Amino acid sequence: MTKAAVPNALSTTSEEIYCISYLRGLAALGVVFYHVRIDLWVGFNAMQANPSIGSSFAHFVSWLSLPTIFMSSGVMLFFVISGFCIHHPYAGPGGKRLDLQEYIVRRLFRIYPPYIIAVLFAFTVQWLGYHYGFLKSLDGHNYELSALMLQNSFGSQPECNPALWTIPIEVAFYIFFPLVYFGLKRSYVGTLAAGLAISLLAIASSLFSSIQFSFLPYWFTWIAGAALAEQHKKGDLKQPPIWISLLGILFFLLGLLCAWQVRTSINLNDSGSHTGLIILVGSLAFGIAFSVFLWWSIMNQRVYQMLPSHLHGFLMYLGAVSYSLYLFHIPFFRLCGWIWISCFGEKPINYLITFPFVILALVVAGIAYKCIEAPAHIAGRKLAYAIKSRPRAFSKKS
Repeated sequence: MTKAAVPNALSTTSEEIYCISYLRGLAALGVVFYHVRIDLWVGFNAMQANPSIGSSFAHFVSWLSLPTIFMSSGVMLFFVISGFCIHHPYAGPGGKRLDLQEYIVRRLFRIYPPYIIAVLFAFTVQWLGYHYGFLKSLDGHNYELSALMLQNSFGSQPECNPALWTIPIEVAFYIFFPLVYFGLKRSYVGTLAAGLAISLLAIASSLFSSIQFSFLPYWFTWIAGAALAEQHKKGDLKQPPIWISLLGILFFLLGLLCAWQVRTSINLNDSGSHTGLIILVGSLAFGIAFSVFLWWSIMNQRVYQMLPSHLHGFLMYLGAVSYSLYLFHIPFFRLCGWIWISCFGEKPINYLITFPFVILALVVAGIAYKCIEAPAHIAGRKLAYAIKSRPRAFSKKS
């Protein structure tokens, strides 16, 4: 069997670190499996509460869905990888100088064109749902706020794409990246400690106010990824010690426990004041665990050489389209769910029916990547290069 050709852990660019693309794609796929159940399956609780619905086989395969309740944690892996990828070109003594104009243009074209199309797509789905009686309101105001990336601060998440809450947080990371850049150059440990303190204080404040959609609770998670990039480019990144690996496992288990507790609270219709705190504690725990896992993956890339070539190709595709997949999957599933109900009168009972729709979502993501995201990347690179190459004349009057 042909194996994937994977470079070693000493690769100098983030593009050459294959595990980054693999993990980014798998994180997106996990979030997709988490969300597909909402519109295209009756749900595990409904199956358990009604033994008479569906076949014995349908009840048996419903147990396959249990791991998916934890897969929303893939967002934390996104944040870790984002911090790594943003800082990596600038990291280390040989990193390039941070040019703010170039940086802003590249980030703007990287994130906004696909995002605004996703907002318009979600609003179109919302309009269809309202027009055909699946939704009671059009909810245009939240889409206006979402177009400006203000939904986290002044509104609520648009009904047909609540996953968009992470994008303004990502933009906040981009805005404050120069602080991380200079901080890691001057005091690596101090920057990490400050990031952890900020996240812990933000999480503690969630007892008194809602801060779930602020970037502050997730700040350490993002900085941890940037810190890994700094150490990697310096050549100081070694195999994680056993105690660090064990700590990562413990934090992962804590994240699972928090996710289960939140799930139990939802099932009992208990949305008390501590639920938000548990969500944020679990998010930080997953963020730390995934930082350790990314660290291990970077240092053990030869493990990925055991993958067959076709699986390597699929994971690279998944990584490439991960942003488009994340942006478009929920409104696509919602639209498919309404069409299914129109045809069959109820949601699918067999959990396996969700799998073809996941495959369709991957196709939609590929189209969005090719038609929207990739051209935006190219335009951003060209404009950034033009800005960087522009002569900067400083004339002096004699």
